[in-house]
Amino acid sequence: MAYDTQQRDDIISFLDGTPVNASEFCLASLIKANTLNNYLTKTNLELCSEKPGRGKARNFCLIDCYELVLLDKLVKRIKDYEVAAMAVNEMTYEIPRQLMMAGQQSFKTDRDMKSAFCRSAFNAMPEYWMRDFENPFFYMEKGGEWLSVEAKNIREHLEVSDDGAIVFNVTGIFRKFELDLARIKGFPLEDYNRRKTRKMVLTAFADAIRPPPEDSTDDHS
Repeated sequence: MAYDTQQRDDIISFLDGTPVNASEFCLASLIKANTLNNYLTKTNLELCSEKPGRGKARNFCLIDCYELVLLDKLVKRIKDYEVAAMAVNEMTYEIPRQLMMAGQQSFKTDRDMKSAFCRSAFNAMPEYWMRDFENPFFYMEKGGEWLSVEAKNIREHLEVSDDGAIVFNVTGIFRKFELDLARIKGFPLEDYNRRKTRKMVLTAFADAIRPPPEDSTDDHS
C-alpha cells in the first residue's frame, strides 16, 4: 500500500531534522540516562545517526529516538534486550533493505539509507510518520515472528494465532513521545490544539449542512 508523504503531521515536521541531545531525549521519553547507555552499549540496536568522535556527546535524530522508545517498550514487556533490538531493527530496516537489494530505492548502501532516514523521518517506513489515529499501526509478535499491521487488518492476524500475541500500538507510543519532545523543543502545542479543534468543528459543521446526494435512479412508476 502506498502512503502519501505530502500529508505530513505538523508536530513531526517541526521535530524532523532537529538534533536531540541525550538530556532532551531522557526527559521526553522518561528513560533514565543509565538505561539509555545500556541500550546504546549492550544491544545490537542499529541507530541511523553515526557515533560521535571520542569524548563528544551524541545527538540523536528523530528516527533514533523512535527506535529507542520502541526498544524500551519491548524490553519492559519481553525482558530480552537482544530480541527487542532485533525486532526494532526489523521494523526499521528489513523492507528498505529488501527494496535496496532489488534496486527499488534511491540509496545504494546501508549508510546512505540511514543518512536518508536521519535527514527526514518521512524517508523511513510509514510506521514512523503516519499518524492516522483511527487506523494506527500495531507491531506484534506471533509465533516468534514480528509483524507490522494496521489496525484495520489486525483482527485476521489475531484470529489465526494459536499461542497468543504480544501487541504494541506503535502509533500511540510514538505520539506520546513526540508530544513531550515537541513541548521541550518549544512547539506551540496549545495553539496547535486550538487550531486542530477548530478545524474539526468546521469540518463537522460542513458535513452537517451538506445536502444529501441526489438519487440518480430514474423513477419509472
